[in-house]
Amino acid sequence: MINVMIVDDEDSALDALEDELNEIDAVRIVGKFTSPMEALQQVGSLHVDMVFLDIEMPGIDGLALADQMLQNDQSVDVVFTTAYDQYAVEAFEVNALDYILKPVMQERLLKSFNKWMAKHKSTDSFHREPACRIATLGTFQLMITTEKETEQTVKWRTNKARELFAYFVHQRGQDVHKSDMIIDIWPEYDRERAIAHLHTGVYYIRKMIKQYRLEHCMTVYYANDYYRFDMQGVSLDMDNLVCIASMRECIQHDNIEQYEQAAALYCGPYMGNHDYPWSVIERQKLELDYLELVSKLSEYYESTQRYQDAIELLQRGLEHNPWQEELHELLMDIYNITGNHTAREEHYRRMKEMFREELGIEPKVSAQSEC
Repeated sequence: MINVMIVDDEDSALDALEDELNEIDAVRIVGKFTSPMEALQQVGSLHVDMVFLDIEMPGIDGLALADQMLQNDQSVDVVFTTAYDQYAVEAFEVNALDYILKPVMQERLLKSFNKWMAKHKSTDSFHREPACRIATLGTFQLMITTEKETEQTVKWRTNKARELFAYFVHQRGQDVHKSDMIIDIWPEYDRERAIAHLHTGVYYIRKMIKQYRLEHCMTVYYANDYYRFDMQGVSLDMDNLVCIASMRECIQHDNIEQYEQAAALYCGPYMGNHDYPWSVIERQKLELDYLELVSKLSEYYESTQRYQDAIELLQRGLEHNPWQEELHELLMDIYNITGNHTAREEHYRRMKEMFREELGIEPKVSAQSEC
């Protein structure tokens, strides 16, 4: 899709151009403005590919407005629309992509889009938008599926830019005041320096979104000192885990695969080894969701005599949280049922030793599980 902004001080001309553009499949109108200065303020946040500018407007004309837009973002392509042809030479001096006389007709617009496509050599890119997924369990990574069906991991310019994007994902769909963001991410900096880092980080994220053509699935909004990050159509591992973990129906043969897939998603703590203070509560919640899922699955395996599956699942659960006594007991119960008393005794011995050395306490286990 081509993201288009249109600017004209006359509502009737703005609406007429919008109607013509809406008839072109490859176009998405991301902004329409009668105020030139408002358009200038919004062009960066809307990830604009092409902007259609009226030339004669009060306050600042389209030529000056285009010059300021291009100073802020040279990737934007400008198409001038005007009822007068005396501006043509000046328009192309501003490095405009095209110049159209009013009334603007769809056939003439198509020529402008053909110029854009030829310039960017991407005539096929509009038919297929890149897919992406975000991993938050055991790591934090944004992965993009390219047109060649290969997946690449986004490399972040700085660790703080990555943390800011992770924070946006964490707070997705919510309005967050920039002061709260500063406290969460840059508590050690004075306000002026922290705001500068925030603006730089947001700039890198918006640039990344545009670079990978992800405007269809993620957007950073800003208004009245509040930021909001919206996502749609992005595969997020934690959402899948939470969805299954919150199901109250009993595990049965026809839904077991969903539970197994959800358990397999948990590769480690939320946000991995990035010890972001703002992620602690969610990290604890997701770990509890996972451990509860492991417990339910192991009980199902036991009831269906899939003992080896139960053993392997419980062992994986204990790798993530070795202090979860309920899982230790469930594992020793399986060893009891299968008659593997040696494995049960060895596990109990190692568990007691670990609790004594690491925590200085004795584990609380049922009499049935003690050796």
